[in-house]
Amino acid sequence: IEIVSMETEVTHPVLNYIGHFDLLGKIEEIDFLIDVKSGMEHPATGVQLSGYGLALDGDVIKSNYRRAGMYIRSGSWYLEHYRDDYDYDAFRACLMMNGKSPETRVAAATTINNWKLKNNVK
Repeated sequence: IEIVSMETEVTHPVLNYIGHFDLLGKIEEIDFLIDVKSGMEHPATGVQLSGYGLALDGDVIKSNYRRAGMYIRSGSWYLEHYRDDYDYDAFRACLMMNGKSPETRVAAATTINNWKLKNNVK
């Protein structure tokens, strides 16, 4: 992994949120956003990385960055690549849960629940 940036704050120009990603790197000339984790794999990492990617690109639909969790255990590490584009929908739904109309919150909750079902998350 060629490290491009570490522990960097990003702000989305339209959706108005701030995040801090762990690593931006290149793997075989492909740009990856990487979140370093010491625990177990969880599909929500893909949602988290989707938010960082949208902020980096300034887009509201999808990021051009690949997303991966770097899981560190017992002196070794591995990457888990997150490829599900529905993670972007789940991220935007999370943003819509606060301070919006009841109808918007219901639609957002439905999206989040569908994401949970798809990923076997309780």
